[in-house]
Amino acid sequence: MKKETKFLIEVVGLVILCAWTTNQTNDITKAEWLVGTWENKTRRGSIYETWNKTNDNEFSGMSYIIKENDTSVFENIQLVQEQYALFYVQIVKNQNNGLSVRFTAKKISETQLILKIRNTIFLKSFPIQKSVLIV
Repeated sequence: MKKETKFLIEVVGLVILCAWTTNQTNDITKAEWLVGTWENKTRRGSIYETWNKTNDNEFSGMSYIIKENDTSVFENIQLVQEQYALFYVQIVKNQNNGLSVRFTAKKISETQLILKIRNTIFLKSFPIQKSVLIV
């Protein structure tokens, strides 16, 4: 009798775990609007950001400027889904010894990403908003 009860509890637990796991959302799907090329107009000229869907768990891209038909990339970027968290990863040219910096996505919707980074010195937060897709 004890074996049957234990087995039944294990089966019920496994079913609950499977149901919970399949109901978890893949937050990166909410950010598919990022895919494409974006333009941010500044006083010094336009800064572009191009995103591609690498696979179901990762987008990759770059930030760059175009001057006189010459493209200058200054940042490589990724949006990565890892288990149940979404991360924005950037490598900025000539900064941080070429090492990546990871931001955690705190809010994800079909129009906005709110990203945060925490280290021993500061907490930084910035939004990415759907508004300037050009291609």
